[in-house]
Amino acid sequence: MIDLQYPVMWEEVSPYQLNIICSEMLKKLSREDLLSNILFRLLGLRPLSRPGVAEGTPDARYYFIYSGNTLLLPIWMFRQACEDLSFILDTIGMPAECPVPNVHKRLYGITFEQYYYADAQFLRFKETQDRVYLRQVIHTLSPDCRKRVDENYALQFSIWWTGLRAFLKNKYPYVFEESSENNDRTPADTLQDILAFIGDNRPQDNDKILKCEAHAVFNALNNKYMEIKRYANKGIS
Repeated sequence: MIDLQYPVMWEEVSPYQLNIICSEMLKKLSREDLLSNILFRLLGLRPLSRPGVAEGTPDARYYFIYSGNTLLLPIWMFRQACEDLSFILDTIGMPAECPVPNVHKRLYGITFEQYYYADAQFLRFKETQDRVYLRQVIHTLSPDCRKRVDENYALQFSIWWTGLRAFLKNKYPYVFEESSENNDRTPADTLQDILAFIGDNRPQDNDKILKCEAHAVFNALNNKYMEIKRYANKGIS
């Protein structure tokens, strides 16, 4: 018997495992085949075509090659493991590391200007699937990065950025609630609104705000929007 070790949430997915997951996702497999293939590759198992034991029953066992040895493993073990891996298709989260070298996976240390421009370019990438926009995102976050942006890497990045956005929305709910209510405006218009709001209509302070750490700006915005909501609710009551 082997000890099945695999991630059960996005936060446990290593860069090596993320590469495997994305390479299988790009094959457009059925849910069952996708999770099975990912599991086998993560564990280093190769299923054999020879007949198993008690096939078609709950006690069925099948043959696999593992580290050069032939093993007879129960089907229930893999069904449970595939269920554990279903987070890949059913949840949103951030992998263990950011796919961009030298960038914190939660974007600590990145300026608000970097974040905002990167998010706008990522939106254009999602709309067009043109990886030139994704290259601009990576260059914005890490100017010295020379990462090859192929289809697999694009999917890795998309998984991480989607998880990052979910993290930010949870951490700064009033900021992203406000942005969702004004989604008919362009990113440039929205940025001007944010700068005017947080800087009390002092355009001479815009550059300072843009150069601030992104989380510091999010926190300030969140607090200001929260106060506005609080006063509005008091007025209603």
